[in-house]
Amino acid sequence: MNKDLLLRPDARKIEALEEYLHNVQQDIGLLNKMTPAQMEIHVKEFMLRHKKMLGISDADGSVAQELA
Repeated sequence: MNKDLLLRPDARKIEALEEYLHNVQQDIGLLNKMTPAQMEIHVKEFMLRHKKMLGISDADGSVAQELA
């Protein structure tokens, strides 16, 4: 399985983190248990619950919350 993250050159930290977490979802087998929409929601909710641990700023947390 390819582990490369494809990001825009100007990607923000929160965008890179989201893509990394999607790779983690694949690693733990959620790809076969969730729809793509469910996986997006799952990652966004995880990021919001753990924003301090992940080092997500309040501004980036607001962006993630709008997308969830």
